[in-house]
Amino acid sequence: MEIIKAVIIDDENDNVELLEHFLKTYCPTITVVGKGNTVEEGINIISLQKPQLLFLDIELNNNNTAFDILDKVNYTSYKAIFVTAYNEYAIKAFKYNAVDYILKPINIDDLVNAVNKILIDIERSLYTSQIQMKLFSQSLNNLNEKLEVIAVPSLNQIDVVNLDSISYLESHERYTIFHKIDSSKVVASRNIGEYEAILPSKTFYRIHHSYLVNITKIVKINKSEGSYCEMINGIMLPISRRRNDGLSNLLMLK
Repeated sequence: MEIIKAVIIDDENDNVELLEHFLKTYCPTITVVGKGNTVEEGINIISLQKPQLLFLDIELNNNNTAFDILDKVNYTSYKAIFVTAYNEYAIKAFKYNAVDYILKPINIDDLVNAVNKILIDIERSLYTSQIQMKLFSQSLNNLNEKLEVIAVPSLNQIDVVNLDSISYLESHERYTIFHKIDSSKVVASRNIGEYEAILPSKTFYRIHHSYLVNITKIVKINKSEGSYCEMINGIMLPISRRRNDGLSNLLMLK
């Protein structure tokens, strides 16, 4: 799944930082590319970054509102989630391309549900269907027995990822995050179990219910405090007890 670019506009920095923290923790498909506190900052950031998603407080400083931003910005290919302490603006908000309206203090479930609405909305607008992407992925993955690349379908594109560039895969609910050795990420709209079945078993091993690692990128196994493997980019990942023996056999440590 493609990472969705988002901008946060709120006149209180504490609110901006809290919302950004919630998004990083609970909504991995969202990346914050800009933050602002005023109408002028909001217009400039939106025009420059052209985000897919806006998180907007409604009442800003100097009697301004988020509607003043949306009235003046030229960029219109956005979807908006209003995050505010006031419920009287709800009807007006939905006239400004609002997907959801969240009242402060922010409830995590409300935030996650709002983001999921965005994902569904984007998915429905695709010109390439999920079935077509799956067929493309299967065709590419079956080109030869020695798999060197994998097709990773996201919401509106297919990334072709070289296997040797992958450090590990991380499960996140029904999605899978591909962590590459250059620290970049690709979020896929398929669960990690599907990739465990597709990827070469001699190279990729499920060390934990949340992690599938490229064993050629393991540099160290630490058994002093539980079992962890250190990846080539310095990331430490836990190895579950029931997976220990299988990894040891694969690495010919037994």
